[in-house]
Amino acid sequence: MRWSERPPAARSRFEWLLSLHFERRTPSVAVAHLILVRRNSPLMYGVPADLPLQRFVGDALFQVCVGMDGIHFRFGRAGTICVYGHWELHDSLGSLLDSAQEHSERKHYRVHDIFNKDVAAYSIDPPRSFCLTFASGHRLTIYDDTPQYEAFLIMPDEIRV
Repeated sequence: MRWSERPPAARSRFEWLLSLHFERRTPSVAVAHLILVRRNSPLMYGVPADLPLQRFVGDALFQVCVGMDGIHFRFGRAGTICVYGHWELHDSLGSLLDSAQEHSERKHYRVHDIFNKDVAAYSIDPPRSFCLTFASGHRLTIYDDTPQYEAFLIMPDEIRV
């Protein structure tokens, strides 16, 4: 060991993460337009009609992360939808299975019903919401109902609404 190296006990357990390489992707024309228009606009409220959701079609939901600030839906290739506002999950018959609510009021989550299910279609109801429809018939609807706060974020393009 050289004098400039850390002793083995002081090395970080997460040092292996440095070996992972993440490439910065160039956004598509639609995403670039959306970012430029939204950044230069004083108003962030409302789901835009040209929200680029096509990339989620054919991709499966493989992880849901629950935090104090919201819920994150992680898809295989398409990215992550971080929801800080209201969302609802309906089954194929239209019954409400789960939705955003205070942690103290919640008994359990039901979002596991859409794990490993492919997104079959999407719809946008500007400026109110967008919906991902899964092959199983489940519908995940995400709303922008908070004009003063960010309702959701789509990563890795950092589309903030």
